[in-house]
Amino acid sequence: MRSTAIVAMLFIAAPTALAAQTPGRAAGDTLACTNTPVAVLLERALTAVGITRDGVVLRVETTRARVAQEQSDRTYPPFIMTYGTTRIWYSPRSGAERIESTHVVYPGGSFTGGSTLIGPRAYWAVRDTTTVAASDYAGGAQVRPLNPWAVLHDFATSPGVMSAGRCRYRDYPRFALDRAGPYGSERLLLDVKTYVPVALVRDEPHYLWGQVHVDYVWSNWDRVGSSARYPLMVSRMMDGAPDVSETITAASVLPADSAPPLTLPDTMLAPPATSMVSGD
Repeated sequence: MRSTAIVAMLFIAAPTALAAQTPGRAAGDTLACTNTPVAVLLERALTAVGITRDGVVLRVETTRARVAQEQSDRTYPPFIMTYGTTRIWYSPRSGAERIESTHVVYPGGSFTGGSTLIGPRAYWAVRDTTTVAASDYAGGAQVRPLNPWAVLHDFATSPGVMSAGRCRYRDYPRFALDRAGPYGSERLLLDVKTYVPVALVRDEPHYLWGQVHVDYVWSNWDRVGSSARYPLMVSRMMDGAPDVSETITAASVLPADSAPPLTLPDTMLAPPATSMVSGD
């Protein structure tokens, strides 16, 4: 009789226990998911790569290769290639990027390039101690995303950045942040574990091919100095095919007074981002 009573009590108590805890879910679990605030994601990304604004600059030495498909004799590989070495100076404080093209080679010749100063919405040719503003932003808009530090600056200082949740990119889940860039909507992807930037993806106009899909991919991040990080490889993919490949040969964080001037001449200047000629 006693065992029968115990079994009866168990059956009576069972509905209460089942209501308190759903099978397959731990106590305290909830299905109400929340997004990490945009400001928090960007701050974590800035911290992950070691960006500070305490009077330092970034200097990067690169070798850049570009596929000149539109200048080749066929529409399929192999294509003409151009190569160049550049020195990049970047100020986290102002967001200004100075690119010094030290040497460019192409089939049939070579030349020493000049210097440009690039901001979030405009860029200037540097001539001795003066700067000359470009009539459009096509060249700057297609070069600036090669630098992930500059991209983080532009997202962190842009109004209206929105979280797009998580998505899968290059085999792993990523945080996705959207904003209105120079060509319209663009998406910044951050690694969900380290918050390191992975890529910037968007559509861009091309003077010959029309609208193209472009991925700026930053990979093989390495330590710079004691706490900063920068990728060893940067790629610009156009419609899934390599367009620009940049190999970083040296990177360092230096005192600001060791760099050339990195102040934007006009922070309000914003010419159109499109051009009838190639911006590369």
